[in-house]
Parts: sequence; C-alpha cells; structure tokens
Amino acid sequence: MKKSYIFLIILNIVLSISLIVMILLYLNAINISKKNVAEENFETNKKIAELEAELSNYKNTVTNNTINSNAENEVVSNEEYVIEYLENIKINEIQKGNTDYILLYNGFEIEKSAGVQYVDYMELTDKNTMKYNINYYNYSNNEFIGVSKGKFGEEIAYDSYSYVSNVERIATSQKFDLFPRKIVKIESIPVKIKNEDNEIKTTLAQIDLDGDNKFEYIAVDTKKYDVDLSENFIQPGVMEYSSTVILYNENFEKIDTLITINDDYADTQECFINIDDIKFLDIDNDGTVEILVEFPVWEGPGGVSIYKYKNGKLEGDVEYIASITP
Repeated sequence: MKKSYIFLIILNIVLSISLIVMILLYLNAINISKKNVAEENFETNKKIAELEAELSNYKNTVTNNTINSNAENEVVSNEEYVIEYLENIKINEIQKGNTDYILLYNGFEIEKSAGVQYVDYMELTDKNTMKYNINYYNYSNNEFIGVSKGKFGEEIAYDSYSYVSNVERIATSQKFDLFPRKIVKIESIPVKIKNEDNEIKTTLAQIDLDGDNKFEYIAVDTKKYDVDLSENFIQPGVMEYSSTVILYNENFEKIDTLITINDDYADTQECFINIDDIKFLDIDNDGTVEILVEFPVWEGPGGVSIYKYKNGKLEGDVEYIASITP
C-alpha cells in the first residue's frame, strides 16, 4: 500500500509540473506572437515612411510638373506603386459617407453637397498654399487617370487670389470610387420625351443614380434661336441659346426640371450645354451618384449646380435658371 501511495504522489507531481510547463509555454507563445505583431507593425510603418520619403525625394527632382509631360508621367508611374502599397494595407481607406477631403472642379474647390454654388478664386495665403499644394487624384472620361502635384498661387487670376493648376477638370485629395456606375448615352430619343419643337435638340443619358437597379434618364433640351449677328457686336437681351436639363424615371416620366441655362447676351460666343457638360459622380462616397451641372456666368469661373436623387427624393435647387448676363 505504501508503495502505491508514493507512486500516486509522484505521478501527481509529474502531471502538475507538466501542466505548469504547458501553461508557461502557451503564455510564452502568446508573448512571442504579440511581439511579432508589434514588430510587423513597426516594420510596416517604417516601410510606409521609407516609401513616402522616397516618393517625396523623387518628386523634388522633377522640374517640369505639367501633368502631360514625360517627367510628370514618370512621377505618376513611380507613385502608382506607392499608392497601391498604401491602399493594400488600407492606410488611405475612406469610410462610407466621409466627405473630409478636397474636391476640385476646374481647379476650384467645391462643396460636396446638393445645391447651387458659384465657385470663386481662393485667397492667396500661406494657409491656403499649404492646404492646396498637395497631391491630387485626377479623373477624366469617368475614370482615374493618375496623380499630380497641385500648384496653388503660381497662376494668379487677379490680385491676392489664385486657384489650383496642374490638375485635371476633376481632382480629389483622396482616391476612392468616384464613378461607381456606368453612364450610357442614348442615341435614339424615345417618342414619349421627344419635344414637339423641331428646333430643339435633345441629348440623353442613362444611369442608375441610387443603385436600386432601376435606370434614371437625364435629358438636355437645347434650342438655338435665329439671331442676326451680321453686325458682329453684342446684343444684350437677345436670346441665342437655351438649354434645359430634365430628370426622368425608368418609365420616362418626368421627375423634375433641374436647371435652365440661357445665353441672353448674344455674341459670337456659343454658350449651351449637352450631356458631356454634365458629370455623374459620387462626391460624398455613399453609393449614390450625384448630378453635377456646370454653368457659365458673365465674369469669373462660373458655377455648379449639384443634385442628388435617392429613394424617390430629389435634393438640390430644382428649376434653377442661370442666365449669362452682366
């Protein structure tokens, strides 16, 4: 009996020691894992810093910053792999609905919400120079085309004011899916929306604005009036062109008139719009495509009118009339 009792005690001691060793090994493994994660994060951050420094140094060596130049194309080419790396580790991932970024249209910052806004030159200050002299993601023909360094203050429009040059017509300070859905131009105008006035030319585009798998249709009706410009001088108050943008639902039922642009200060300058002048882009990154219409003014950079159509509701200044008058 004594030998059996002693054997059981020894066995319990051995098992206890084994259990303690296993626990210690497990805890050590956890610590090693945490250490490895910390080291990986450190190495990742270090790599990011090195890549960004390399990119910054490389771009500083480029003297010609024109976006279409060979030098700039080389910068874009070298920058793309850096951007891809940063995006892969989600360093620049934008959350849905985040509008904390700069949106440039023709080099002017515009608001990322529905409504009419008259864009203007930005004041030339040190603060604005730091704000706008950054990298921009450029878009053309509804797709991303590359990165360039914006230049603010080098092309002064008038005293103490400027805008951002060396960017495309549409540029953002952060990259995301600005054009999430395809735009299709419709060549054959349906009889249901065809204007009875044969002098009116209609252009039409199809797009699913709110992502409900139902198409909306944007039509532009443009009329050119018979204006006598034989004397080749400005004729105030004489209508030359009138363009109206109309939104239709999937059944070609009219939702509303968005904007009408009148050229009622006739001269040799033709001022009208068509589908190509309208941009469809998700400016607030929420999955709904906004409609952006640029309209000219008598002086200055002009304006934009932005509309948002979602769940049957239309936001923006509908039936807005813009006239080219002094």
